[in-house]
Amino acid sequence: VRVYTTYAYIHFFPQMFLLQAAMLLGLCPIVPKARVSVGDAVRAMQVNEALFWGLIGLLYLCWSIVLVSIDWRIVWSNSVYLTMTDPEKVLVINNAFTRLSFTLVAPLGILAAAATAFTFCTGRQRLGFILLPVTAWSFVFGLAAHSRAAAAYLILAGLIAAMFPRGRWAAAILVAAGFLTTLSVLWGRGSSNHGFSSLDEYFNNIVSYYNVSGFDAISNVYEGVFTTAEYFSHNFRFDPTYKILSLSPLFSFIDGYDRVKDVYAIRLSYFVPNPAISEVLSFGPGYAAIYFGVLLTAGYLSAKLVVRKPGLVSLGLNALVLLSSYLQFAYDTRGNFRTFFYIA
Repeated sequence: VRVYTTYAYIHFFPQMFLLQAAMLLGLCPIVPKARVSVGDAVRAMQVNEALFWGLIGLLYLCWSIVLVSIDWRIVWSNSVYLTMTDPEKVLVINNAFTRLSFTLVAPLGILAAAATAFTFCTGRQRLGFILLPVTAWSFVFGLAAHSRAAAAYLILAGLIAAMFPRGRWAAAILVAAGFLTTLSVLWGRGSSNHGFSSLDEYFNNIVSYYNVSGFDAISNVYEGVFTTAEYFSHNFRFDPTYKILSLSPLFSFIDGYDRVKDVYAIRLSYFVPNPAISEVLSFGPGYAAIYFGVLLTAGYLSAKLVVRKPGLVSLGLNALVLLSSYLQFAYDTRGNFRTFFYIA
């Protein structure tokens, strides 16, 4: 936080409080009144094995394409954070097909982590063991890149396992490991050693983070408060092309967003993006109305679907809305808006 902060989260605390209160109260009228137990719905789900095989096939296909397309020297060792997660830097075979595959592996890995936990907890060990290698590889790749996605794999798998009596102990271990992994990657990203060669620093990173922050490390869960509050102490002015493409539902190889972002994005620092809430409020009322309108529509439709038909699809869509609603306070508009748009 000290890298970019103007201490807006202190100086503009009332404004930030009102902003979040307005967003929360805006959601209240659209939430269906019916009560649904997510745990009961998950335990009662009868999931066709074809869905798991489809996920397995797609994930293995994407990773196969990526593994023959990436620069293994960079994956083994690099000195600049985010190099491993930037397709323009890490892909030696760089075309629309390989970039799309690279972009898909992270969200598919998140789904695979949830599916792996679900299959083991429901007695489908065969599917679980087939999912496990590619899920574990996704986790290790994220850990080597010092990405918080690595922690998300563990925590999400733990939350799924917690809904089953047989998975309670595993859930506690996974969530604890996810929190420790968060500390490790946050400290590791500030170093000049990234890639698979840095994995042996996992525990040292945890100790170093704790020695500096202690239990204040928990506050990093709420990092979006610090970044979003910066909106009140700046007068961000974005290029019209960037504003339009930030609310585009297309892939970047179609509309060229990645090239525009490199030129016109305004970051809080080199490693810290301007969060979606700050961006859309800076874009102007018209853009903000479109963004929040799509967000509310996605929230309403996904919640209504859970009430009407609780199951894998409805719970998955609702979980994506939840995740993007959290990430919009820390990451830029483009990715979050597309999630809301596709769900709506």
